[in-house]
Amino acid sequence: MLLPYGGPDPWLAVRVALTAPDALDRDALRSTLLALRNESGTKRDLAIAALAALASLGEPVLAELRTVALEPDLGTTERLYLALGFAAAGDDPSAIALERDLLRRDGERLGAWIRLRIGGDRDASVEATSLLAILAAGLGDPLAADMVAYVTANPSSETLHALDLVAYAGHALERTPAVAASFAYSVDGHRTVVALEPGEAFNLSLTSEQRATLGLERVSGQVGVAVEGRAIVEPATLHPHPDVALARVAPHDSVPADRIVVIDLQATFTATAPTGCYDVVELVPSGLAPLSTALGQTDEQGVTWPTSVVGQEVRFCAVKDPKTGSPALLRYRARVVNEGTFAWEPAVMQFPGAPELLAMTPARTVVIGSP
Repeated sequence: MLLPYGGPDPWLAVRVALTAPDALDRDALRSTLLALRNESGTKRDLAIAALAALASLGEPVLAELRTVALEPDLGTTERLYLALGFAAAGDDPSAIALERDLLRRDGERLGAWIRLRIGGDRDASVEATSLLAILAAGLGDPLAADMVAYVTANPSSETLHALDLVAYAGHALERTPAVAASFAYSVDGHRTVVALEPGEAFNLSLTSEQRATLGLERVSGQVGVAVEGRAIVEPATLHPHPDVALARVAPHDSVPADRIVVIDLQATFTATAPTGCYDVVELVPSGLAPLSTALGQTDEQGVTWPTSVVGQEVRFCAVKDPKTGSPALLRYRARVVNEGTFAWEPAVMQFPGAPELLAMTPARTVVIGSP
């Protein structure tokens, strides 16, 4: 059990061992995986996945992996985990052979993307492609980036693949040559030279005025640059799309002090809206502190809980069900931390890859405690 509201999940234990083996107690994780491998009732695909996870923890299971590889009827998922096990055990030739066979049988190029197509099941294809991206990155295959591009552009409606993407990034960095480098930056006419040792990074935070005067100059070696910016957007300049709508249905204009508040958002979709996961971002008023409990949980009544809570920002995956197209009820809890009157910024919903599919709630104020 990894989360306070969760139960035992053997597949999640396998995933953690393969992607973040040091995130949990290694001995406890090893014991769980050994029990899975040795339990007579464990299905073959899970037993193979447990072997791969044990290899990632450094267990001597290479001989067992080679025995499994002789089975004549291995499915796609089984071959994926088998390849991951070979790669973790240091048998790159066997892992590469399986990767090439998987791509030959089920691989599909879609423009800039590569995916493993698993019949007509979109989520299964995303799952398999995500695993293959970890494998390819660990083997130094440049096609891994195209697989990750498919996974990030087509999020699953059932599973988050954040651990897989972190594992991909780690493998990619391990395969990237690192040498010392230096660069210079200038802000407001002042020039500074920065020397970086292999693997080091340098962060620089600027105001919008300083950004306008920024200059960069490579001095030696190779330096990569990543830029993240935040800009104020006037809600009046945004144009909601008629295929989607977002409403905040709770609480009312006044919130009593000294309690936990439940906030609901409802996303609705027309029949012509694309199916999939819509990204919803809520900025909680400063008089409330959002709680991080129940991340990713969906209860039996169909309530969807946040996928992340960072500071005052709460994010959801609002899924339009391809079968029913029913509204998505999004819910989070917040604790009252200050009394007064606070601005409540619009919550915004957008479809990844198609920002025109936009919906938002109206801006408003909320009174907490005595007005």
